Amino acid sequence: STMACLDAAKNSLDISAINRCVDILTQANKISFFGLGASSAVARDAQNKFFRFNIPVVSFDDIVMMRMSCINSSEGDVVVLISNCPQLNNPCNAYNPTPIRLLVWD
Repeated sequence: STMACLDAAKNSLDISAINRCVDILTQANKISFFGLGASSAVARDAQNKFFRFNIPVVSFDDIVMMRMSCINSSEGDVVVLISNCPQLNNPCNAYNPTPIRLLVWD
């Protein structure tokens, strides 16, 4: 049932990880949301919601603009990647994508 799925999701949450993400986002100099396809609507919605926190925020649904945004990012900027691809049928599994390195500064 839907309630059972929601309860299972709630029970699997790592509260300390969520708190860390909240800290990172609220202390960001700029937040960029990236989404392709249907995920671009989620990225745009996130941009609209985070705009209210008085932090510069942008969203991109174009790969070239995403790359340019990353090139112009600096320490204190946060990039949020949004994807709804199931891992089992993910078309990205057909090739070897370039790995990204996650850097978190305290």
